[in-house]
Amino acid sequence: MPRRSAAFTLLEVLAALLVLGIAMTAWQLRMAQNLDGAAYLRDKTVATWVALNQLELLRLAQRRGSAPVAGELQGTVAMAGATWYWVLAPQAQAATDADAIVPVTVSVSAASIDAARNEPLVAMTGVSHAWR
Repeated sequence: MPRRSAAFTLLEVLAALLVLGIAMTAWQLRMAQNLDGAAYLRDKTVATWVALNQLELLRLAQRRGSAPVAGELQGTVAMAGATWYWVLAPQAQAATDADAIVPVTVSVSAASIDAARNEPLVAMTGVSHAWR
C-alpha cells in the first residue's frame, strides 16, 4: 500500500483561501464603517463647538452693548481645517420688554448656509436677551 503524504490537497487550499477572502472582506467593510462613524462624530463635535462659540459671541456682544439687530444672523467660520456655516436666529421676540429672555437657535453645517438652515448637522438652542 502506498504511503500518503500529510499535505493539503488543492481543494482544501482553495476552500481555506475562500474562507480567508470572505473574512478579510468582512473585516475591511467593518473598518470602513468604523472610519465613517469616527468622521461623523468628529464633524458633529466640531459643529457643536462652532454653535457654542456663536452663542458665546452673542452673549459677549450683548454685554458690550453691541447686540445685533433683530432678525437672523448667518456667517462662516474656519475650524479644524474646514469651513463651517452657521445660522443664528431668535425663536421669539419680546416686543414690549427689552430685558426679556428669548430662546436662540444656532444651526451649523459644513455644506452651505442653506444646509445649515434646512438640514443642520447640529442645531443648538440657548437663551439670550431680546434683540433690539
